[in-house]
Amino acid sequence: ISFYSSGQDCYKSFCTPTDSLVISQKIISLDSNCTNFDLNKTLKCVALSFIDTPYKSGTLEICTSESLIINARELDCLTFVENSIAITKTIASGNLTFENYKNQLRK
Repeated sequence: ISFYSSGQDCYKSFCTPTDSLVISQKIISLDSNCTNFDLNKTLKCVALSFIDTPYKSGTLEICTSESLIINARELDCLTFVENSIAITKTIASGNLTFENYKNQLRK
Protein backbone atom coordinates (compact mmCIF):
# COMPACT_ATOMS: atom_id res chain seq x y z
CA ILE A 1 0.00 0.00 0.00
CA SER A 2 1.48 3.31 -1.03
CA PHE A 3 0.94 6.52 0.93
CA TYR A 4 1.05 8.48 -2.32
CA SER A 5 -1.54 8.25 -5.05
CA SER A 6 -0.67 9.01 -8.63
CA GLY A 7 -2.00 12.06 -10.37
CA GLN A 8 -1.91 14.47 -7.43
CA ASP A 9 -1.18 18.14 -8.04
CA CYS A 10 1.70 18.57 -5.64
CA TYR A 11 2.25 22.35 -5.89
CA LYS A 12 6.04 22.28 -6.38
CA SER A 13 6.90 20.20 -3.29
CA PHE A 14 5.60 17.01 -1.70
CA CYS A 15 6.99 15.63 1.53
CA THR A 16 5.36 14.06 4.56
CA PRO A 17 6.48 14.96 8.10
CA THR A 18 7.77 11.37 8.39
CA ASP A 19 9.98 11.77 5.31
CA SER A 20 11.31 15.07 6.62
CA LEU A 21 12.16 13.49 9.97
CA VAL A 22 13.79 10.40 8.40
CA ILE A 23 16.01 12.53 6.15
CA SER A 24 16.93 14.96 8.94
CA GLN A 25 17.88 12.11 11.29
CA LYS A 26 19.83 10.39 8.52
CA ILE A 27 21.82 13.56 7.80
CA ILE A 28 22.75 14.05 11.46
CA SER A 29 23.64 10.38 11.95
CA LEU A 30 25.69 10.18 8.77
CA ASP A 31 27.46 13.45 9.51
CA SER A 32 28.95 11.90 12.62
CA ASN A 33 29.69 8.54 10.95
CA CYS A 34 30.81 9.46 7.42
CA THR A 35 32.62 12.79 7.54
CA ASN A 36 36.14 11.47 8.04
CA PHE A 37 36.13 10.22 4.46
CA ASP A 38 36.75 11.86 1.10
CA LEU A 39 33.67 12.73 -0.93
CA ASN A 40 33.52 9.38 -2.77
CA LYS A 41 33.70 7.37 0.44
CA THR A 42 31.11 9.64 2.04
CA LEU A 43 28.81 8.99 -0.91
CA LYS A 44 29.33 5.24 -0.49
CA CYS A 45 28.57 5.52 3.25
CA VAL A 46 25.37 7.46 2.52
CA ALA A 47 24.28 5.02 -0.19
CA LEU A 48 24.81 2.06 2.12
CA SER A 49 22.53 3.71 4.69
CA PHE A 50 19.61 3.03 2.32
CA ILE A 51 20.27 -0.72 2.19
CA ASP A 52 17.04 -1.68 3.99
CA THR A 53 14.87 0.91 2.24
CA PRO A 54 12.21 -0.82 0.14
CA TYR A 55 12.25 -0.50 -3.65
CA LYS A 56 9.16 1.03 -5.25
CA SER A 57 9.02 1.79 -8.94
CA GLY A 58 7.69 5.12 -10.15
CA THR A 59 8.20 7.10 -6.96
CA LEU A 60 8.43 10.35 -8.96
CA GLU A 61 5.24 9.71 -10.91
CA ILE A 62 2.76 10.81 -8.26
CA CYS A 63 2.25 14.40 -9.39
CA THR A 64 0.64 15.86 -12.46
CA SER A 65 3.12 18.76 -12.49
CA GLU A 66 6.90 18.98 -12.07
CA SER A 67 7.44 18.90 -8.31
CA LEU A 68 10.05 18.16 -5.69
CA ILE A 69 9.01 14.79 -4.27
CA ILE A 70 10.70 13.50 -1.13
CA ASN A 71 9.96 9.92 -0.17
CA ALA A 72 12.53 8.53 2.27
CA ARG A 73 10.52 5.37 2.93
CA GLU A 74 10.62 3.93 -0.60
CA LEU A 75 13.13 4.50 -3.40
CA ASP A 76 13.45 3.62 -7.05
CA CYS A 77 16.82 3.53 -8.85
CA LEU A 78 16.80 7.23 -9.72
CA THR A 79 15.65 8.49 -6.33
CA PHE A 80 18.21 6.26 -4.60
CA VAL A 81 21.02 7.96 -6.55
CA GLU A 82 19.53 11.46 -6.21
CA ASN A 83 19.00 11.12 -2.45
CA SER A 84 22.48 9.69 -1.91
CA ILE A 85 24.09 12.59 -3.78
CA ALA A 86 21.90 15.25 -2.12
CA ILE A 87 22.65 13.96 1.38
CA THR A 88 26.38 13.70 0.59
CA LYS A 89 26.40 17.31 -0.66
CA THR A 90 24.43 18.42 2.40
CA ILE A 91 26.97 16.80 4.71
CA ALA A 92 29.92 18.18 2.72
CA SER A 93 28.49 21.71 2.90
CA GLY A 94 28.37 21.66 6.70
CA ASN A 95 24.83 23.04 6.58
CA LEU A 96 22.94 20.01 7.90
CA THR A 97 19.43 21.45 7.61
CA PHE A 98 16.53 19.79 5.83
CA GLU A 99 16.13 22.99 3.81
CA ASN A 100 19.70 22.65 2.50
CA TYR A 101 19.03 18.99 1.65
CA LYS A 102 15.98 20.08 -0.41
CA ASN A 103 18.12 22.68 -2.19
CA GLN A 104 20.75 20.04 -2.98
CA LEU A 105 18.05 17.66 -4.23
CA ARG A 106 16.70 20.34 -6.58
CA LYS A 107 20.10 20.78 -8.27
